[in-house]
Amino acid sequence: AGPVVESFRFADYADIYAECRRAGLGLTVHAGETGGPGEVREALEALEPDRIGHGVRAAEDPVVLGMLRERGTVLEVCPSSNLNTRVLDGIADVRRVVRALVEHDVRFTVSTDGPEMLRTFIRDEIALLLRHEILSLEEANRAIEIGHEATFLDRAPVIESSVSRGRFRRSNAASDRAAITVEARS
Repeated sequence: AGPVVESFRFADYADIYAECRRAGLGLTVHAGETGGPGEVREALEALEPDRIGHGVRAAEDPVVLGMLRERGTVLEVCPSSNLNTRVLDGIADVRRVVRALVEHDVRFTVSTDGPEMLRTFIRDEIALLLRHEILSLEEANRAIEIGHEATFLDRAPVIESSVSRGRFRRSNAASDRAAITVEARS
């Protein structure tokens, strides 16, 4: 995380990532937040990660979006973080990025990038995307499902979580934080 350092190269970590993959570990890497789409491409080619933290700059290059789709790599999209750090210039920029991911069938989750620091939670991030009609309810729920599929945890605890037993739906509540609720599945 942080600014791009010219001397950093993903390829320098390829052997370590390969060893971790052989050991059965899930792999994630931070790329494409402040660095451009080429940084996402380099991370994909050198490290073959399962997930990429942020990756929003991939939306600038249809070829990189195609690589993400073909490999099934999941992007961890953090709208509030990217707005706070000015990686994205406003809601219109969030919309442009998220819609590019949807339209190119790139797998992504909606994440927080640290609820303790940003004082936001996944429900707030999803509410933001729904409130501004960036995602439909179906698309928001699909992003949640992808998050469960992309976890590096054993599947049993995820299945037992209350969120995985629910679906988000619109509510008539006035506050932004209550703009969505979890509805139990039958």
